[in-house]
Amino acid sequence: GREKFPAYWLGGFFHPRCLLALLKQDAIKNSNATTNQVEPIMFQTEITSRDKDHVRDPPSEGMFVYGVYLWGCTWEKTTGELQDAPPKSGPTPLPIIHITCTTNSDKVVVGEQTKTNDTFYCPVYQNRITPSEPVFFMDVRHESVSVSKWALRGLAATVRPF
Repeated sequence: GREKFPAYWLGGFFHPRCLLALLKQDAIKNSNATTNQVEPIMFQTEITSRDKDHVRDPPSEGMFVYGVYLWGCTWEKTTGELQDAPPKSGPTPLPIIHITCTTNSDKVVVGEQTKTNDTFYCPVYQNRITPSEPVFFMDVRHESVSVSKWALRGLAATVRPF
């Protein structure tokens, strides 16, 4: 049924982790058919510059999701980078996120950047009120800023704006 929907609203699911589990199961099934080996599967995410209204077709691999809100900083769509948030600002909605599955050995950082030192693995929770276990971790890259800066600011994301 993924070919019917170009993008999924994660906040609309009671258990968004189940939708992502289906994506992982599909990737495991496809990788076992080609290699007959089971390797750990992990998510690779890319924050695109597209809005949900501009997506007409689903991706050839993985899925597009939207409705993810960033807390602790803002997202600049034009440059595709994190920015410091003004004081007392609320959550920043992110554009479409492309989620694919890959193995640990095949995980490649998207784009020209090959350093994992510039990648912050941002936890995405269901909400901020009861942040239990993350739904998934999102790869957030920023070239000239240390990853520890975003960790110290408490950067996190949610699938609901509260």
